[in-house]
Amino acid sequence: MTTTSTRPAKASDSGERTPVEKLGIVVAVDGSRSSLVTAEAAGRLADEWKVPVHLVSVLPPFADYGAHPEGDEPASQVEDLRIQLRDAALRKMLDKLHRTNEWSHEVVVGRLPAALVTAADRCGARVIFWPCKQ
Repeated sequence: MTTTSTRPAKASDSGERTPVEKLGIVVAVDGSRSSLVTAEAAGRLADEWKVPVHLVSVLPPFADYGAHPEGDEPASQVEDLRIQLRDAALRKMLDKLHRTNEWSHEVVVGRLPAALVTAADRCGARVIFWPCKQ
């Protein structure tokens, strides 16, 4: 699984402590309008709970992923470009939400459910937001 990650999440120490404080929220995003709305909702809850938010964008692997048994080779240039493009889109989303300096994010190549659980475990998050498409 290939990952790029930026800015560690941080929690606020001010205010009354709640049982979920410092546990955080992970939000699945893909750049769609529904993921933006989901991130906004997660942000409101995170502000109320005073917990960090970590955005995770998961790119599906190409069909030939793992088809080359030559061993561990570095990520292809195409995969690197896909990650860079999605990372740029996430940065724009953070700017739009005015959360650039508050939230962390990462781009992962892999399977969505596993990537979200892995990110939540690593960040110590106990809530995962996953946008619904209508």
